[in-house]
Amino acid sequence: MMVISNVSLGFDAQAAIITIDPDGKQQEKAVDFSRGSAKKLAANLTEVHKATLATVNEYTKAGWHVVSVTPSGFANQGNTIFAQNVYLLEK
Repeated sequence: MMVISNVSLGFDAQAAIITIDPDGKQQEKAVDFSRGSAKKLAANLTEVHKATLATVNEYTKAGWHVVSVTPSGFANQGNTIFAQNVYLLEK
């Protein structure tokens, strides 16, 4: 089981929480990520993390536990363009 938070910070900033079941079934839930200001961007990043942790907590209540968390990102000339956290869970 994997829970993935994806954030794209380009012109059309987007965020989503993706879950991939052990059988390969994938579900994607969009997270509101409208930009507007640095303050709004910071608040939206917090909302993405909260949504990700809420999803992980749902699975832990169902008997799953977190094995590892892997953050990754892509930057161009020092500006983050894409950020992702992958939570690997097992029963």
